[in-house]
Amino acid sequence: MEDGTRYELDLELVQPTSTTRWISARGEAKRDADGKIVGLRGTAQNITYRKQSEEAVQQSEEDYRTLFEDSKDTVIITSHAGEILDINTAGIELLGYGSKEELLEVNIAEAVYEHPEDRKKMLESLQRQGYLKNYDLDFRSKGGEILHLSASLTSMLNYDGEIVAIRGILHDMTEHQRLEEQLRQSQKLESIGLLAGGVAHDFNNYLTAIEGYTDLAMLDLSKESSAYKELQEARRSSDRAANLARQLLLFSRREPMHPKPVSLNTVIMDLLKMLGRLIGEQYRLVMHLEDKLWTINADASHIEQVIMNLVVNARDAMPGGGEITIRTENFPVNGEYVKTHSGSQPGEFVRMQIEDSGCGMDAETVSRIFEPFFTTKAAAYGTGLGLSVVYGIITQHGGWIDVDSTLDRGTIFSIFLPALPLQAGIDETENIPVQQLHGHGERILLVEDEGVVRELAEKMLARNGYSVTVAADAEEATAIFKNQQGNFDLVFSDVILPKENGVALVDHLLEEKPGLKVLLASGYSDIGGQQAIQDRGYPFLQKPYQLQTLLAQLRELLD
Repeated sequence: MEDGTRYELDLELVQPTSTTRWISARGEAKRDADGKIVGLRGTAQNITYRKQSEEAVQQSEEDYRTLFEDSKDTVIITSHAGEILDINTAGIELLGYGSKEELLEVNIAEAVYEHPEDRKKMLESLQRQGYLKNYDLDFRSKGGEILHLSASLTSMLNYDGEIVAIRGILHDMTEHQRLEEQLRQSQKLESIGLLAGGVAHDFNNYLTAIEGYTDLAMLDLSKESSAYKELQEARRSSDRAANLARQLLLFSRREPMHPKPVSLNTVIMDLLKMLGRLIGEQYRLVMHLEDKLWTINADASHIEQVIMNLVVNARDAMPGGGEITIRTENFPVNGEYVKTHSGSQPGEFVRMQIEDSGCGMDAETVSRIFEPFFTTKAAAYGTGLGLSVVYGIITQHGGWIDVDSTLDRGTIFSIFLPALPLQAGIDETENIPVQQLHGHGERILLVEDEGVVRELAEKMLARNGYSVTVAADAEEATAIFKNQQGNFDLVFSDVILPKENGVALVDHLLEEKPGLKVLLASGYSDIGGQQAIQDRGYPFLQKPYQLQTLLAQLRELLD
């Protein structure tokens, strides 16, 4: 007041009762004739209620701002024209921008909507309803990632009822939709597996008949005759059909492994013609196969699936054509190698490499390629399952995979499979002449519900020196076994039979006659059924089977 200015003060007072009150004091100095301050002249108004209201509004604004900024969902306010008026930190991170200032320069209608027509439809719906809940929108981040969002939106109107601004909360559903798609793919795969399981049994029964009768016909012909050679081609085609059934079951993860000593070089060479047709004329397959390659213990059909998947991937990486190289070599792994190669283990291994000179992959992509459903191919060209199946097969065989890839410089897949001890040989059953595998009058109880296969198996066995009694199901087989007082040397039964299955049947027959020889066969048996067979140690023959394979298995059991 010394300089004559009016005072205007808001003062917080504490009363004797400790109650707090706010007053608004307004006034000026009162002076005498000499200009000396002798008092005050003014007013004091109680503004406690107003002050409390202001504090409540300020607290509310602070709470709103905290909620706005701390929300894990995107909170956004835009103009009707698409300008972003405000957005929280979660929204900035979601859209991939460096700061709010950078994002406020963006027009949402032009830069963020993946499908601009979606915004037009959204505005029309908002104009009609005033709000939208759980509305699906697709945004595009600054880095180009497609974001699937669920939006709850409210319109802000002017006096004429026109939208001037939009407030919304956006929940990121991208991961949720990805998981839903994975579930759909899994269900699709499960459906394929169920379909394959239902079809494979009958399909392989028919193939057994085709292959068996072809084998019988070939026995009566000279190897030099044209009919023999034509039947050979028919036989090869039925083998390929059987392989297709196995691949379908493998794809659905319902095909159990049947490992045996095999040469990886032989597997590759047997596939060569099929691979050529698979990749097309604009691609060239180059082979570098080690002459004295170690033997591996593997399921040949599973390894074929690995090779085909990798060769198809190599082809797809070179859309304009190119060269695909397949190498095999013996590869001892020592401790020093293990230290620098994750997932490897010391020992004797066979290494197979499949190399292309295509587009290659960056490090991030390589780190994800074995994830189920991950693919860099367009939706119509890839499911993302191929490499996960490859990974599963190789790990089941006790091996591992290394990937070396550089963008625009191609990719090398290196497959490592454990080598068998040098003395382990490859099964040469197919090379044993049928005449050396004849029976000597042994009595066989044949149990098969499929008439055409039952008739074929009876002919195959009878023509090759066995005394055969047939039954169409477990009940008939049990009755025959009791009637003949168990006078059989071997029971040869299908696994899948009406009512009681083949495993339960031989369990009962072995109780009646311990030491009875048993051979089970099936065109399809799920992994649970296979486990039951393995647990009991019953020999098993996969349909369709070759005449030589059947006779060799019988001689091994009976001798």
